[in-house]
Amino acid sequence: MTSEPMTSGRTGGDPFPLSWQRLLAVSGAAFGVLLFVGFLLSGGDTPDYTAPDRVWVKWAVDNESNNKASMLLTLLAGYEFLHFAGFLRGAYGLAERAARGFTRLAHIAFAGGIAGISGIVMAVGLIGAASIPGSDTNAIVARSITEAAAGPFLLASVGFAAFLTASAFIILRTAVFARWTGVIAAIGAVGFVATFLTVLGDPDDNAFGIGYPVGFLALTVFSIATSIASFRRVGTAADTATAAPAR
Repeated sequence: MTSEPMTSGRTGGDPFPLSWQRLLAVSGAAFGVLLFVGFLLSGGDTPDYTAPDRVWVKWAVDNESNNKASMLLTLLAGYEFLHFAGFLRGAYGLAERAARGFTRLAHIAFAGGIAGISGIVMAVGLIGAASIPGSDTNAIVARSITEAAAGPFLLASVGFAAFLTASAFIILRTAVFARWTGVIAAIGAVGFVATFLTVLGDPDDNAFGIGYPVGFLALTVFSIATSIASFRRVGTAADTATAAPAR
């Protein structure tokens, strides 16, 4: 009587079943899609800070539903990203140790990712909270909460800039993923760093504000691309393990 090996359904030394590994790998794609859609829905055309109260109330009424949807999607995106960040931390750590003999940038990427997703979830949450009361919105409160979202947005920029910078260095040095994804990561990092300069002028009319869409678009493409690559890698490892002769 024979028993199935303990390593069946697993790849390499990973203790998780293949199905779990695939779920972790695809979490990056789920994050990218959820973040992109949630970001598009968030806020609408936010009024100028000096706009009359009636304009702010109208904004809240017009955007109540889509801001609620944006909050939900961003929360789900944050949940997926935490899994993806952990998955990347493992992949980066193995690649960096194999190429350099130690792990350093992988820690920076993980820490930056956590800071970045915390900032974006808080920012979108604040904007959503400003419009949740709908027609009962207090314009002064809505105006203040929306302006306060600038802080978490800057935190997101700092975190994702560090995350993408470290990712770019690791990928370009170790080729753990396709090198073009490292270039995308570098572009995103530059975009997020550029947003730091928005503090020097009016955030609503500042040329450096272009860094936000550039950074978030690069982050979305990077996450989806590396997630798909990771998913395929798990499948390839599984096929290789299946085809290998029994010993």
